[in-house]
Amino acid sequence: MKYRIEKKLLIKQNNFFNFCKKYNIKKQFSDRYILSHYFDNKNLDMFYQSEEGILPRKKIRLRTYPKFFLDFESKNNYFYEEKSSDFFGRNKISKKINDIKLMINSGLWSNGYGRCSLTSSVFYRRQYFIYKQIRFTSDDMIYVRSKYKTKRISENIIEAKFDVSMLNFFENIFQIKEKRFSKYCESIKTLY
Repeated sequence: MKYRIEKKLLIKQNNFFNFCKKYNIKKQFSDRYILSHYFDNKNLDMFYQSEEGILPRKKIRLRTYPKFFLDFESKNNYFYEEKSSDFFGRNKISKKINDIKLMINSGLWSNGYGRCSLTSSVFYRRQYFIYKQIRFTSDDMIYVRSKYKTKRISENIIEAKFDVSMLNFFENIFQIKEKRFSKYCESIKTLY
């Protein structure tokens, strides 16, 4: 299992571009839209564990990359993803799936959580940047959706992702305050 560090950073979107210029952080890829369908059990255990910072914990989602803005019904390829967090770091398992309709309509089974159903969907734009082996992402234009409503989250999220071995390097170069933010948790709080 390969662990990585993910740090959400307390940098306002309009200050992020100055931050990139100061540290010579370069654009890595073209921007793209991301759509994630999140699953949880009837007690919302994954939501509450994330909110409380309980370890170990995980999140389950189906993810795709739509071509169009606010395409919540995207027909593109989907990936089943499990993100787990424990005392050593974070890990993500991803595998391509063919038929999402069955999962969305019937739910899925997760060890430790039981039967999980679709709870919310999150759509946003992601921008990619790189500095040495540290990847920065900037997520904005965040919309959340349930069966009955769609709402916008005005927050912009800056995140640094890197291998555990880069932690000291990161902390010596970038002395930035962190913040907690989960798009899944924000979707539940906003929608319900």
